[in-house]
Amino acid sequence: MVEASKEYEQIAATVFIGAGELEEELQSDLGERGGLLGFVSSEDKAKLINAATLLVAAPEKKEHFGIIYAEALAAGVPVVAYEGGGVGSIVTPTEGILTDRNPKALGQKINYLLLNSGLRKQMSVSCRHRAVKNYDYHVLVKELVVWLEKVM
Repeated sequence: MVEASKEYEQIAATVFIGAGELEEELQSDLGERGGLLGFVSSEDKAKLINAATLLVAAPEKKEHFGIIYAEALAAGVPVVAYEGGGVGSIVTPTEGILTDRNPKALGQKINYLLLNSGLRKQMSVSCRHRAVKNYDYHVLVKELVVWLEKVM
């Protein structure tokens, strides 16, 4: 992600959230292109996602279901992420852009969306629609009840 930020450093800063053993190295490598907030509470994370232009996720390992993607959809924030794992079942081309595991390509996709406000707005509407349709609490409870009735 730090490498990807070089592709759009002239138009946007990168904000990292989360804590770990690589914090100092990450901040050093990032330099003036952004900042590292470290650990944030769930409430603060929600505020940050809601204020974001894009949510970018580039995990080292493929995730089966990354809750962060569903949280971004709920906030109406388009996603740019590495393809693989379960992300493609959450984020479709109408809500974001998925790319191969290549930092330069990731940065280029981020840059593309940052420069295309109309597309971001369309994706934002689609994000909210998809979140309500697929991840709303009431929808999930109904699906769980149906599933439980089948297995009992």
